[in-house]
Amino acid sequence: MPDVLTADPIITLLQAKEWGNINDDQTAIRLINVVSAKFLAFTQRSRINDGTVDEYVFPLDGNTAFSFTRPIAADPVVVIEYTRSGATTTYAEDSAELFVDRVRGRIYKIGSSWTIGTGFPSLRLQYEGGWAVAPADVVVGALAQMKIEQQRLVGTVGYDSVTVGGDTVSPDRDSVIKEAAEAWKPYRIMAR
Repeated sequence: MPDVLTADPIITLLQAKEWGNINDDQTAIRLINVVSAKFLAFTQRSRINDGTVDEYVFPLDGNTAFSFTRPIAADPVVVIEYTRSGATTTYAEDSAELFVDRVRGRIYKIGSSWTIGTGFPSLRLQYEGGWAVAPADVVVGALAQMKIEQQRLVGTVGYDSVTVGGDTVSPDRDSVIKEAAEAWKPYRIMAR
């Protein structure tokens, strides 16, 4: 069964094939899927490209929560608050009770505190999130990571351990390389 390109790819099939000098679509698709998953895991985001986001989050304090993807500026954010008793209250971004900092993905309730439920995220966020076009540094980091993944795929890099001068080092074979980590770090969502 052929591999299917993820619905939320970090780079295009054409970019992967050109940058990686790959003639085989299946190899390029596998690499895109791996790098896309690594980007999402590293940055703790829920989306790369623009699309509908429906996520549950915990409020961090009395009146602040953070989305896992930055909302796109033109589209409204809707917050559904679940109380301990199971009741819900819906807030729209254009109301006087809700402020959305789109740069940081911060959702702020004005004038009162969020209900902080026990054992479950008490806020449901619905919005359009992600990028219409991924930033150039995100793409450059993805292409650099893809080159290493391509080498891992054919077994030319990666090892379980190596001994140098009596010291044994065991690297994480599945980690994000330094170049990609540096490119992606500004887009990492720290509040979860």
